[in-house]
Amino acid sequence: MTLRIIGAVAALISAAVHWGEWGFNGYNWWAAQPLTTIGVLFVINGVAGVVIAILLLTWRRHWVPLLLLFGFGLLTAAGYVTSTALPHGLFGDKEAWTGTPQWIAFIVEIACIVVALVAFAQEQSSNRRTVTTGTHTLGA
Repeated sequence: MTLRIIGAVAALISAAVHWGEWGFNGYNWWAAQPLTTIGVLFVINGVAGVVIAILLLTWRRHWVPLLLLFGFGLLTAAGYVTSTALPHGLFGDKEAWTGTPQWIAFIVEIACIVVALVAFAQEQSSNRRTVTTGTHTLGA
């Protein structure tokens, strides 16, 4: 459960960074005319991070929240790397490896990936050791 809490915190931090960038750095609809694809993706990241954090803490011992955490971290980190690597950025948004919010988000997104993999491995190992059938618990 500790790894799920760490994963939930990492997803919430990434969500907060994306909400902050959307709200205060011109990715929202009132600053960007017309609304940019990146702005929409930042909103989706903000919502997804919160939903994944809730699922990690409430839907225990199921692999789906861990898969979502892994995908969230992987896709968000890959999007950032792509936006720094392409000449015109991702959907016209060119990023650089500068800025505290960018580094915080990137680090916690890598943490999401690692935590999801380690938690999944631990939980699968735990599931293999104890098999419950009816009222009897059998040690494997």
